[in-house]
Amino acid sequence: MQSDLLRLGIWDMAETKVVASILHQGCTRDGGTGARQGSALMVDVGANTGFFSAMALANGCRVHAFEPTLAHEPYLSTSAALSKNPSRFTLHQKLVSDTTGQSLPFDTWNLADSRRKGVQTTVESVRVDDIIDEPVLYLKMDIEGHEPAGFRGLQRLLRRHQVDFILWEHSPRYYSHEEKSEPPSKLLRQLGYWVSSLGHGGMGNYVAIHPNARPDLAQAVRARVAPASFRSKAGMRG
Repeated sequence: MQSDLLRLGIWDMAETKVVASILHQGCTRDGGTGARQGSALMVDVGANTGFFSAMALANGCRVHAFEPTLAHEPYLSTSAALSKNPSRFTLHQKLVSDTTGQSLPFDTWNLADSRRKGVQTTVESVRVDDIIDEPVLYLKMDIEGHEPAGFRGLQRLLRRHQVDFILWEHSPRYYSHEEKSEPPSKLLRQLGYWVSSLGHGGMGNYVAIHPNARPDLAQAVRARVAPASFRSKAGMRG
């Protein structure tokens, strides 16, 4: 990913195109009229060095970013400063999970492997539900196999507020048996979301669209994802 960013200026082609479809018109909440109605919110769970946070800020969104790896903080802060909208950026240096205030073993990258290896360094956990309590335009979750726990920690948000678009990494090799039978896609479908795999080039990522999301943005996102024949098969696994 870092080499693609250096050579091409993008993080992942499929994901970047989908996110651009959402943020370019969605951040200002103008409904296509051009009348500015305030900044929409992006929630960046597993922000890494902040590529997608920077995209959101550049398009006028507010951002809550969650990133437990301390080495990434300077990159995130620099991205916020360069966006000229640093007041719209909030960084939470905690690991998103289904608990808040728990010390979890963490090797700066992967919780599941950290537990297996008996890593001694720890990071504090947080539930998204304990931080975010408002509608969200776009929520991204990329936490290296801990996604099921992350979704368990934001169910109140999903049930109380409209989260228009969700994109998450699907890493079932790290999931427990129970998590494999109850993947994030199952919860989202129960809530009425349209769910699709991004297919080849999306690196195992999935996208979900709220039934009341802005129609023009929803149509633009659907145009970017995998063909229906692949989607109907792959979407069941996410």
